[in-house]
Amino acid sequence: MAVSALGSTSVLEFTNTSPEPLHSIMLSLRDGSLFKHFVSNSDWIGKRTGSDLTFSSLTPLQPGESIKFGIKTDRPVTALEWVVFGKDGDAVRNGSYRPPAPAPDPQDRAEQQAGAAPDPQDRAEQQAGAAPD
Repeated sequence: MAVSALGSTSVLEFTNTSPEPLHSIMLSLRDGSLFKHFVSNSDWIGKRTGSDLTFSSLTPLQPGESIKFGIKTDRPVTALEWVVFGKDGDAVRNGSYRPPAPAPDPQDRAEQQAGAAPDPQDRAEQQAGAAPD
């Protein structure tokens, strides 16, 4: 599954890499987020149940084919699990998504690499309760 996310909106793309057609895909939010809105291909129908959202279709996703879904949640998603099901309702694949950690601030990284440390005089004044200049 590939995910493109911006704030509380995500686009999920599933590619069927299994040898059998896929009939449904269940998404589960595991971070306390709530699904607010979703969109899918016209052949797929979505149904929300609590923190789960299941997409299904009468026209299954054939091996090698891809499908995209759009979801909007009440806050940015930090933990999403998914399961895809075959014809008989058997789980074919599953996985999870966690967004990448934010990149460190370049200024912080430069100071760490340079070994920059706070001025000892400033630290002594702050510990003594004096206001810095």
